[in-house]
Amino acid sequence: MRPSRRVYSRVVASPMLKAISHLHPLLLRRVAGIPNACTSYSSTFTSSFYQDEPELPDPYSTDPLLQGYLIRNLPKQTHTDVTADLSRFSRLVKEQIDGLGRSCETWGPVLLTNGGFGGAKGRRTDHAEGGGRDFLLISPGWSLLRKMSAREGLVSAPYERKHGDWSRVQQAAKLYLFSPSSELFTCPIAMSDGAAAVLKDIKAKGELAVAFEHLTSRDPAHFWTSGQWMTERRGGSDVAGATETIAKKNANSGSFSLYGDKHFCSASDANMTLVLARIQDEGGNVTSGTKGISLFYVETGFGHRGMWSEDDKGADFGVDLGVEQSLHLRRLKNKLGTRQLPTAEIELRGTPAILVETRGALLLTLEVARLLGAAEGRNWGQQGEEQQEMKMVIRDEHLLRLLTPIAKLYTAKQAVRVVSEGLECFGGEGYMEETGIPCLLRDTQVLPIWEGTTNVLAMDMVRVLHKSRGAVLTHFLDHIEEGLSHHLPSVLKTPANQVIQASRSVVDFARWAMPEDKSVGTGKSIEANDKGILQVLESSARNLAYSFARCYVGYLLIDHASWTGAQATDVFAAQRWSNQQLCLVPAQGCNSVDIAMDKELVNEGLRKMQPPH
Repeated sequence: MRPSRRVYSRVVASPMLKAISHLHPLLLRRVAGIPNACTSYSSTFTSSFYQDEPELPDPYSTDPLLQGYLIRNLPKQTHTDVTADLSRFSRLVKEQIDGLGRSCETWGPVLLTNGGFGGAKGRRTDHAEGGGRDFLLISPGWSLLRKMSAREGLVSAPYERKHGDWSRVQQAAKLYLFSPSSELFTCPIAMSDGAAAVLKDIKAKGELAVAFEHLTSRDPAHFWTSGQWMTERRGGSDVAGATETIAKKNANSGSFSLYGDKHFCSASDANMTLVLARIQDEGGNVTSGTKGISLFYVETGFGHRGMWSEDDKGADFGVDLGVEQSLHLRRLKNKLGTRQLPTAEIELRGTPAILVETRGALLLTLEVARLLGAAEGRNWGQQGEEQQEMKMVIRDEHLLRLLTPIAKLYTAKQAVRVVSEGLECFGGEGYMEETGIPCLLRDTQVLPIWEGTTNVLAMDMVRVLHKSRGAVLTHFLDHIEEGLSHHLPSVLKTPANQVIQASRSVVDFARWAMPEDKSVGTGKSIEANDKGILQVLESSARNLAYSFARCYVGYLLIDHASWTGAQATDVFAAQRWSNQQLCLVPAQGCNSVDIAMDKELVNEGLRKMQPPH
């Protein structure tokens, strides 16, 4: 659905946008959805072939896998309600959200400093020296996606718990339909959901309780989004070593003031954020490592100002950064992809903050990895049932902790590969910006970095193995063997055996690489144990993670293909998946000589490049 020409005239009437239009000559027409004039080839004699622009099909009605999963797993009434909601939402994605998302890529965020376009090289004059207000100009489409997200409950649904434990599944299904067309608005949604989960878990009170109400509101005028400011100049994955932001306690109020730089602040137009910092004691000392990191709540004070809208049905596309000196949005990042998402460098200059939880990084990580809704609605039965339920809880917790880094690692890498292949299918046209496909590839490339990186997630998996003393391996293998031991159609018996055998090989390798007496669980550090065997585990971490992923995906595909409503394509998918090499680690482990030579391959050229001493 394109905005009306009346809306277009209101856009043009804005003096600020008249100025912006000189930077983006075709911007106003694209934002308003009015097609640009183009050369017509119908009058030429060069070809009789005309390429039609592809149209997005209804994403829900054309997805039999999603429909089959919901039919199989949801209770009858819940299924009726959820599918009706998804059908309606899917039409909204096709008719409106997809177009809004494309407009966000056309017009990315712009930082306007000093009430205008800034001075030399865009540098800001401090307000104390007479500067004006700063604005973060965002796309009208981005603003409208924000409002739609609130109305659709993309954050609030699991906290309303209308469908109990299945509320998380409903949310995941809507985000699955929303994500490809939303131009990464799923980023602020994910961070807002994570922040809400943290505040809910600590039973937030006072200002934090008010923030939770904002995050989980369906009212666009009341709805807030949250950031998560963690990455600093020294890096983002190693928060234990790279976090240098300092939190000084205010004696009178008990609150804190934050000082430092956050180097990658995604969704920097957020109303609030969670920030990692180290508390400084009266002597000016801080605790190093993970133990010294705490989580803080910061209300940014960034207000959304409607420059041409009179109510929440229109689009606000100015974020008033105000004149507050304690939060300085230094500049926007010039990124390869996700250009529609405002990512900034932000300086904290005594920013007011509230302590949420000491060692909050761990809490946030666990909350993001929550087993979707199950723990929140678990009901205990009789003693015998309770014991059985407790075993399932323990198993689920182990699987959740193992599969969280593996799922992020594997799906991120696969996404880049799949989108790249998809671009190639379109030939030269797939390389053209007007098709929208290059944007998909650019934006997808951020996932292995954003979700990981791949090596960091692989090492996270290794830590899971160590901390559980290998118990997670038993739960993983038992879960697959039990799940594939029930009566299966004959066409699935061979794939089931392939998955079981591969899973056993994966678990055998992991057990060989970390025998119990060499695990961190003995109270010794990794460095104090047999470095040779542990080095093998770490050097094989990527392939081990891929192996876990391939085996578990095989289990899921066979399980889905075994239900009575499965289609022939479900069975074929399970068979084809299981025919590939599922276990990518050697049965007898690696030779330490191989590891040394791997390093030599990398370092040989680097040594030749170094200048002589």
